[in-house]
Amino acid sequence: VTLRAPNVPLPALALLWQGPSIRDADAPALRVAAALLAAGESSRLNESLVYRTQLAQQAGFDAALNADAGMLAAYAIAADKAPLAKIEQLLRDEITALAAQPIAEAELDKVRTQLLTRAVATRQTPQGLAGRIGAAVVLQGDARQAERELPQLQAVTAADVQRVLRRYVLG
Repeated sequence: VTLRAPNVPLPALALLWQGPSIRDADAPALRVAAALLAAGESSRLNESLVYRTQLAQQAGFDAALNADAGMLAAYAIAADKAPLAKIEQLLRDEITALAAQPIAEAELDKVRTQLLTRAVATRQTPQGLAGRIGAAVVLQGDARQAERELPQLQAVTAADVQRVLRRYVLG
């Protein structure tokens, strides 16, 4: 779908795939995959599209996993008049590379640490803890899922990341 509107300064591109429910066993691996692709300035999509090729001002990947179904989205905001076809190809290439090539253990550890740090920091206040427990009840039907989240993220392997990308994005 192509949309055009007045006063839109730069073109943008989004690739969308249906993802699983947040209750699915693949949810933690999809969160880690999204972080490998897009968490932080040194993420794969930022390195490729923003810094190395300078075709995008911003690039990302989101695993929006909900109670009934999820949505996986790769996106980029073009730099100046960069061709969207080239940006799309680079997005697809980075996702394919993550699904097919070995993932360095140091890179995987860094991303898991980022996710775990964010999750623990959220739980440091009564409001943050209540929000996480409430989300677990509403989205997953189980308050105890808030306790299981951290060990599930820690258990994600490179093989898990590659499997879920092949299943939901490349399949």
